[in-house]
Amino acid sequence: VRTEDIDSIKAFSGFSPSHPEMKSMLIVPVILRGEAIGVLMAADKLDSAGFSSKDEDLLLNLAFHSALSVEKVRFHEEILMMASTDGLTGLNNHRAFQDKLKEEMERARRFGHKVSLLMIDIDHFKGFNDTYGHINGDEILKRISFLISDNIRAIDFAARYGGEEFAVILPEVPLSGAHVVAERIRSSTEKHKIQIRDKKVNVTISVGIATYPDDAITSEDFIDRADKALYLAKRTGRNKVCDYSERED
Repeated sequence: VRTEDIDSIKAFSGFSPSHPEMKSMLIVPVILRGEAIGVLMAADKLDSAGFSSKDEDLLLNLAFHSALSVEKVRFHEEILMMASTDGLTGLNNHRAFQDKLKEEMERARRFGHKVSLLMIDIDHFKGFNDTYGHINGDEILKRISFLISDNIRAIDFAARYGGEEFAVILPEVPLSGAHVVAERIRSSTEKHKIQIRDKKVNVTISVGIATYPDDAITSEDFIDRADKALYLAKRTGRNKVCDYSERED
């Protein structure tokens, strides 16, 4: 759009009285892969002359390079996302989990609050894979990932730790609150029926909980404590939640 009389364009008639007066205007779209993602606008040249076709070409060229810059930023964000995301489940991957755990432990240390960690394992998953095959096993992993994500807060951090094991970081959540979240995930999973072939199957999970700084000081020990609690849950019947304080040394 190029005009020497802004007042003649209805779309620009709603400026507030305090807005600087403008007479001429040049607007060009910023287009990326056929999609308009924004506009560039120039108003009132300093020499008071109207905008020329040369000015329009200059702004179009600037819009083109702006679109390239946006594309580069988006590509970089996609690369970062791929590097930190599990390809099957869409959850954060093991590497991203390790980084986030250290970050949240440091934040908890600095501000004096708790952070809890859930380690989650699908019960009898190997037997399920042997019976129904790995393709259906992958479907189970995706459904459990969804149920975990659906039962935590936006600020919580869910990751696929490896195989059929998942981890959830709960910032600013003490042990009592972690039990509530873990039980909600466990119960939701137990009630959920997953369609496999011509039948609906039930899958259960076991959950281990540890809390920083009560149970551990280092990230390695933190994971180890939650893993020990998970092992306790599996050893004492599965489909249950245990925390590190319940262990018997």
